[in-house]
Amino acid sequence: MNKKKIERINELAQKAKTQGLTAEETSEREQLRKEYLASIRKNVRATLDNVVVQQEDGSLVPLKKRDPNQTHHQHCGCGCHDHDHHHHHHSECGCGHHHGDEKWRQ
Repeated sequence: MNKKKIERINELAQKAKTQGLTAEETSEREQLRKEYLASIRKNVRATLDNVVVQQEDGSLVPLKKRDPNQTHHQHCGCGCHDHDHHHHHHSECGCGHHHGDEKWRQ
């Protein structure tokens, strides 16, 4: 996203606080926000696609996107075996992962 569009987002945010926005400006703000978020997501994805993890043996392994069909117990290895429990968003079972928020897994 270019600097001009970011400046426009900020202008609309300031105007929304001080005067309010017209329907057209509200629509413009929403479109610019969607574009901004898409740009951020694209940049984060590109960064994650280039991350490698160094293993104990020194080898480098790229991050892999977690398979959404795997359960917590199939991919985590935390050792918790109570299959009836549920991890809450940003809670931990002791394995160090923030469950419910995992998208990437080595």
